[in-house]
Formats: sequence, C-alpha cells, structure tokens
Amino acid sequence: MSNSERVALTALACVAIWTFVGLPIIYHGAEHSEGIKPGEWLVGGATVALVGATAALWWATRRLVLGAEDTAQRQLRAYVFIEEIKLRKKAGPQGEVLGVDLMAVWKNFGSTPALKVRTGGNCVFWHQAELPPWFPFPDFPALFGPTAGDVRLIAQGSSVHHGTGFIPADAFEAIKKGWINVFCWGWVEYTDLFGKTHKARYCWRARSLGYNKDDTKWPDSLGFHYYDRNNCVDAECDQEDRQRPPVPAEHAKKISNNRNNIGWLLWFDQQRPTTYERAPDGTPHDQTPRDQFGVKLS
Repeated sequence: MSNSERVALTALACVAIWTFVGLPIIYHGAEHSEGIKPGEWLVGGATVALVGATAALWWATRRLVLGAEDTAQRQLRAYVFIEEIKLRKKAGPQGEVLGVDLMAVWKNFGSTPALKVRTGGNCVFWHQAELPPWFPFPDFPALFGPTAGDVRLIAQGSSVHHGTGFIPADAFEAIKKGWINVFCWGWVEYTDLFGKTHKARYCWRARSLGYNKDDTKWPDSLGFHYYDRNNCVDAECDQEDRQRPPVPAEHAKKISNNRNNIGWLLWFDQQRPTTYERAPDGTPHDQTPRDQFGVKLS
C-alpha cells in the first residue's frame, strides 16, 4: 500500500469515527445541560481536526489521480528503439558485387505514435573487439555517409529504415575471419503523444559474416550483438555521458581542431592498420605499437 493510500484511509476512518461515534456520545451527554454545553468546545476542536482530515483526504486523492495518470501515460506512450540492422545489396552496372548497405530499423514498440522523430547512425571498422573506454560515439558529417534522418512520425507498431553505413566487398573476407569488428551506433529523439521528449541510443558490434548457401556472392547476415556501452534510454544516457572518461588530451586536441566531427573521421583514418590480416595465432601483421584497445601509442 502506498503512502497516499494510507493517508486516504486514515482520513476516511477519522471522518467515520467522528460522525458515527464522537458526535452521538457528545450530544447524548449534553441533552439536559444549560448554558454552554460541555461538548461544544470539543465540537469546535474536532471540527478543525475534521477540516484537516478532509484536506489530507483531498491531497491523498489528488496524489492517487496523478499517479494513475502517470501510470497510464507510461503504458500508452511511444517507445522507440533499434530493432535490427538489415543488409541491402549494392551492385554495380554489370551486376558486380560492390558491397552491402547497412540499414538501421527503428521500431515504435509503444501504443501511440512517436512524433517529431529524428535519428542518426554511424558505422566503423575497428581492429579490436573493444573501443576505448573514453570513446564518445560521435556523429560523422553527412558528407561522408548517412548520419541523421528526419522521419517526423512512427506509428505504433511501425518501423522506419535509416542508412547507417556501408561495407565494401573487399572487406567481406576480413569480417568473416574475425579480423575486422564492425561497430554501428546511433540515436533517436522523439516526442510522445503527451508532449514529453525522449531519446534512445544503441551500439552493436559484429564480428562475423553469414552467407546464404544458395547465393555465396552476397552476405545475408552480420553477427550483431549489443555492445556493453551506449545502449540506453532517457536519463540513463545522461548518466552514461557523465561517467565516461574524458578523451585523452593527445587525441582531443587533434579532433577539436576540425569542425563538424570531421576530426573523428581523420582520427579513425589515422588509426587504421596497414592490414587487418592476422596470423593463425591471432597476432596482427600490422606491428604498429598500440594500447590494449588498438589505439596507436604516441
């Protein structure tokens, strides 16, 4: 039982006891009294108490109503999150395999439409299974690939597709062998039917590539799994941002010298190994000194 329910029941009990027990006892004993009846002072005090109990009852009832409204909104509002990342074939004019586009599928799992919807998405190749703990999952400029979309509305139970990256055909084999990790991350912002703004973010990692046995030219699946960071909603995302370590100074300076997050693209380009290939024991052929997360040592 909640505090509001306890207050409401207590107030009701006080009103009932006063009405059906207190008043009859007072007036029964004062029927034959002259002048000021003995219970009149008590009646006055009790009336004041009754006013207080009534106010408490109003407050508790109001809390219950507001709580019921909040529960109803949580049950009925829109809930938008990433459902899957699909692969879409991209062929040349002669039907040659160019690669696959990655399409993030955002779905409204709630009971009412999501309004004023905006999305963003990015994908990169990385030569380790983990990104640096300080990596902030930035948006890349649209000039270098799709980063933000404006779909305006997602009806309840419906989905929208947003291009989030491209895998060229010459990377298929390295991904299949586990030499390349594909990291995709993105975000969505939207307003629910009750006027409240929400956000959600995701990061998925793929370390394998699957083919259809009837068409081995084209991969039909990536082994995506949730990454352990940047999967959050609303206040969880703000908390994760506060807890993330700052970007080290030697990297932050290079990145901040470029506007519109071009610095992050240049940073990834500088971190790319000369080859993703590895020896059978997992030792990379690229011998550049790096930390445990694959970042080049200064």
